[in-house]
Amino acid sequence: MKKIISLLLIFVAFFALCACGGTAGDTVFDARADGILGTENMDGMLRAFLNISDDHPNGDMGERRPFSESEKRMSEHLENLMKEISSGDDGFEVDVYPYSVAGYGETQNVVARKSGTGEEPRKTVVICANYDALIMQSGSFLNNSNQTVSESVGALENGTGCATVLALMQYAVGRSFEFDLEFALFGDGSYGNTGAGRYVYDMPASRKDNILTVFALKRFGGDKLYMYNEEVETGWGNYLLSLSADKKLGIKSLPKQMPIINARAITRLPYAHWAMAGVHSPFMDEHIPVAAVFSGNYETLNLSDVESASSQIVSYTREDTYTRLRRDFSSYAVQMSAAANLVASALSDSNFVSVAVEGRANFRNYDWATKKLIVQLVVIGILIAGGVAIVVIAKKLENKYPYVPPKIKIKVAVFGPDYEDKNADVIIDVKNKNDNPNNPFKGY
Repeated sequence: MKKIISLLLIFVAFFALCACGGTAGDTVFDARADGILGTENMDGMLRAFLNISDDHPNGDMGERRPFSESEKRMSEHLENLMKEISSGDDGFEVDVYPYSVAGYGETQNVVARKSGTGEEPRKTVVICANYDALIMQSGSFLNNSNQTVSESVGALENGTGCATVLALMQYAVGRSFEFDLEFALFGDGSYGNTGAGRYVYDMPASRKDNILTVFALKRFGGDKLYMYNEEVETGWGNYLLSLSADKKLGIKSLPKQMPIINARAITRLPYAHWAMAGVHSPFMDEHIPVAAVFSGNYETLNLSDVESASSQIVSYTREDTYTRLRRDFSSYAVQMSAAANLVASALSDSNFVSVAVEGRANFRNYDWATKKLIVQLVVIGILIAGGVAIVVIAKKLENKYPYVPPKIKIKVAVFGPDYEDKNADVIIDVKNKNDNPNNPFKGY
């Protein structure tokens, strides 16, 4: 038993070191400062996104909670930014798509499209992020009031992702691609992910079939930079990781542990996986390959981030400002540059389209595992297997430690009042009936 406990402790310690360790600045990418994909432009795009000025050193776009007035104001700000970035390139068009969610209100998706040079129907590459900033208030994830603050929040999550999308849009201006590009910034990506969901689910089947892949960008500035594409190893994922290695971008792959299972198969099924955590989730539901690039503590899953390791958590709070980002998450611009360079390298690579097409053709479809009957049969099988295991274990224990019934000694003794044995198991004390009129043995 001691050996088992020791091995278990060693395993736990090893897991903790591998999964939760690390220090700030683990990104090894030697990013250039100049150029569209350089760190200076990345920081500039973030400042433009937050609308930073001398009067507002953190910006003045407010909290951007889903369905709030400040979120709507940000969508208008993004529309103007995208039009300004794409001016001079006739291949671009920018649109805002409002939609309503019953019980919550209205929000918007802002999408810029760049037409490709290939013959129609052309393939499409989507580069996306969510622009809202979910702020926890009074113990609740969502407050539907229109209250705003005088400064911008959500600089880390997810201003950094949105600014990287804008920089990639700037990179595409004046360049030609055989496929269409869509730069999509989604509303309500932090709370219900309705923006990305509405974008994907409302698409005609023909458009969905023509999407090569999706690059989802989120939350740059943590210890390490990660890429998620699927929870099993794929050729598409290995291709992107090889591009990262060639460019020395420092992007690490998440462990491949299990297939994708749609948790909506059973109401309130307490199961979470990477495919559910971000704006890429609805695309995966439609069997569209993705590449989600992000850093550090992602949602509630700790991936070794300085935010949770040595300082106050700022995500989803009013502390998530540009000033705090520069002070505590100094690698944000380097990671934004690395993520942007991965996307740009893929878009310009001669093998990109063929590998992406193959990746889509070989997409691992595990929908059969989420059918209600299959899930029920699996649960029944687990219960039966558990019952059999209990019986087998009980039998083994019974053979090893046979049950021996205890021997009970019963003593029946009759004593006089002066010779009563107080330690006897059973005592029958017969006395004279005159001494005790209620004596049950009177007359004997």
